[in-house]
Amino acid sequence: MPLLLTAEETKNLVSMRECIDILDQGYRSLGQHQAVCRPRTDMMLPIRPGEDFCFATMEGVSRAQGLCAVRLRSDRYS
Repeated sequence: MPLLLTAEETKNLVSMRECIDILDQGYRSLGQHQAVCRPRTDMMLPIRPGEDFCFATMEGVSRAQGLCAVRLRSDRYS
């Protein structure tokens, strides 16, 4: 079952120490071929002079942690 979170909701899910430990596990899993990820993809579209729309995605799967995650970001820049 997917769990959908906003950027605001993710800010206080883990402490900095927990975040570092989780990243360490993830990078170790990548090195052991137990995880895969795709680099972030940004699609930029000019809306009007001086304003752009950006849609970005990132995905990753970890066998060791038993999860798959997708991050979607939609922004306007001026």
